[in-house]
Amino acid sequence: MSRFIETILAENGVVSPLEYHQERVDRTLHDWKAGCRLDLRDAIDSVVIPPYGTMKIRVEYGLNGLECIQASEYRRKRIESVALVHIGDHDYRYKYADREWIHSLLESSGCDEIVMVKDGLLTDASIANLAFFDGRRWLTPDTPLLGGTRRRSLLDSGIILEARIRPADLTGFSKLKLVNAMIPWDQSPELPIDVFRR
Repeated sequence: MSRFIETILAENGVVSPLEYHQERVDRTLHDWKAGCRLDLRDAIDSVVIPPYGTMKIRVEYGLNGLECIQASEYRRKRIESVALVHIGDHDYRYKYADREWIHSLLESSGCDEIVMVKDGLLTDASIANLAFFDGRRWLTPDTPLLGGTRRRSLLDSGIILEARIRPADLTGFSKLKLVNAMIPWDQSPELPIDVFRR
């Protein structure tokens, strides 16, 4: 049976808004014709969240509802090198719990992070959506493998804009940010575009 995950940020005991996470859970269960609904607020209320520190709440669920939930300390990954990796026919339109193929690509890249390329277009990093700065605007690929919750909120607020981005376009950008639920926009490091291994 397919299993899916949501990763949700809690800072100093305060859980991030759940609207976009709940929408994705609802859409996933609907698309997979599950006979249940999972209320994330109810699930999160069942775990103890410390009143200090940055915590990652991992919710794992399947077509019959909640499988498990846990809260653990979150440590941001240090990134000094990024590789472009072509992924062929791989697909990640739902936030599957099984990410082994992504981990394998990252491990074999020899870099701290990868940016996946599908059909000649940039998609995502292994752990995040992408935003590139062109000197005026922050642009995110309009072909993500998985449109994340943070990406969606940044698009809705106009902080980032969608664009078709190819590997050759990287020379037109000066900075890269990784965008995911665990990293608020104002806390996401701005990486120089030369972080990409040539």
